[in-house]
Amino acid sequence: MEHLPESEQSWVARKMEEVWHDPNPDCALESLKVLATWLDKDYPGAVRSLREGLEETLTAGRLHLPQKLYVSLSSTNIIECANDKVQVTLPQP
Repeated sequence: MEHLPESEQSWVARKMEEVWHDPNPDCALESLKVLATWLDKDYPGAVRSLREGLEETLTAGRLHLPQKLYVSLSSTNIIECANDKVQVTLPQP
């Protein structure tokens, strides 16, 4: 998302969230490809990141995992996902 202007980040994030919750991984993959094609016109840097792990981001959905495990594994960066969980779990100073 950091490769997108702030004005574009929220709708792209919503679209990607919607796609990742699509129960049909094939439809989700097609939707991500359409999004990537649209973004490529103005934001090729953002599209490189998206396309880098396109198929892999939908693997957890294809496995029909329990929700908690799905959420943990649906990130292409497992370390970042773990760090996010720690930040949410730990009390703020």
